[in-house]
Amino acid sequence: MKIGQYDSYSIETSEFCSNGGVMFGIIPKILWKEKLSPDKFNRLEKVTTSLLLVSDDITGLVCTHLHFDHSGENTFYKNHVIEPTFPTHTHLPVSWLIAYNLHRTRTISEKSRLLKKI
Repeated sequence: MKIGQYDSYSIETSEFCSNGGVMFGIIPKILWKEKLSPDKFNRLEKVTTSLLLVSDDITGLVCTHLHFDHSGENTFYKNHVIEPTFPTHTHLPVSWLIAYNLHRTRTISEKSRLLKKI
């Protein structure tokens, strides 16, 4: 998809499992287990993604938000030094993330929607 001068791509940056109880807190498992299918240890498989913006002279990386499951793979340790996973990419300003997260806090989440059904 084109965003201004950029070609944009959604890229998978990592996979991990998270405990269903941690993800949904007080929401009963019966309300979410059919859609999300936890394994026998009550873990849910998750994937982290980033938005990659590419143009002729700039490559940018935008994290959807700064939780570990979205930005935790943007760096790694190599010989006891933190290295960027995408060393040639420009990380776009955090002010954009703040505005995005403010919008998300004002929007009802799936977790809140499920709570209303109880």
